Amino acid sequence: MRNLSYDARAADLLFQVVSQRYERRSLVLTTNLPFSEWTNIFPNAATGTALIDRVVRHAEILTIEGDSFRRRGRRRFYMSGDMATATLSSERRFALQ
Repeated sequence: MRNLSYDARAADLLFQVVSQRYERRSLVLTTNLPFSEWTNIFPNAATGTALIDRVVRHAEILTIEGDSFRRRGRRRFYMSGDMATATLSSERRFALQ
């Protein structure tokens, strides 16, 4: 959600999905934003706040600290200075998965 800024229609659609599943089905969301910043990406702060309320009411919140694999790979890519090596290692990583 970090680099996205939703227009009113997209925010309403996301809110509808969460609302329809609210207290009926499970929902898994991942984000790199703390809840305090969710209202910054929605054009209507009330929609963001209501979404947070529905998401956290019966939630199990897992906070994972540290660098992601993507960040670590990007850091290695820029530090190595060798694009061919970095590309090869990322291709090899995906081939092994």
